[in-house]
Amino acid sequence: MKIGILALTTSNYNSIGRALKWIGKEPIFVNSAKQLNNLSHLILPGVSKFKSVMDELWERELVSGLEMVKNSGKPILGLCAGMQVMGFSSLENPGISGLKWFNFEVEPIRTREEGNLRTFHTGWNEVYSKQALDFSSLPGIFYFNHSYCVRSLQKEFEFGTTVYGSEFISVIRKDNLVGAQFHPEKSQSSGLKFIEDFLSL
Repeated sequence: MKIGILALTTSNYNSIGRALKWIGKEPIFVNSAKQLNNLSHLILPGVSKFKSVMDELWERELVSGLEMVKNSGKPILGLCAGMQVMGFSSLENPGISGLKWFNFEVEPIRTREEGNLRTFHTGWNEVYSKQALDFSSLPGIFYFNHSYCVRSLQKEFEFGTTVYGSEFISVIRKDNLVGAQFHPEKSQSSGLKFIEDFLSL
């Protein structure tokens, strides 16, 4: 098993690497497109703005390599902003295109209209299963840290939702592509189990 983690400067790739080591896996930190060859799994992290992640992917000539991995059928996991860039675009940075693997636009969490909740969602929250995803870690409680989210997607690709003021989509899945809005590397035993579920694909 060769598990790659994109070592983007806009991500917390070292934290994800430590989580993998905790479950006995030695990750490969990917810094160039040629390192994408021969991986068994790939994790696309991101804790930054939509534009920052996409700018770095283009600057480091990783976009075509990611498309190659996707088309090969190898499992790819996008985390937080890494999930968001799997879509078409984001209202966080209008005019910037994502990878276009899923048909969604990222939206802000509009909790000012929904009570006294902060517009930044940080902390533990529940992920409810929408479909029978082959992840034994779902449903579960995970750690979130974001202010933008996915609210609209084809129903067949919605696999988990979370409520913060209103409902948003927290887990997506299409073939070999999986996305999670939460941070499994910060979610203790639940997060480690989620990573193990992904690696079993």
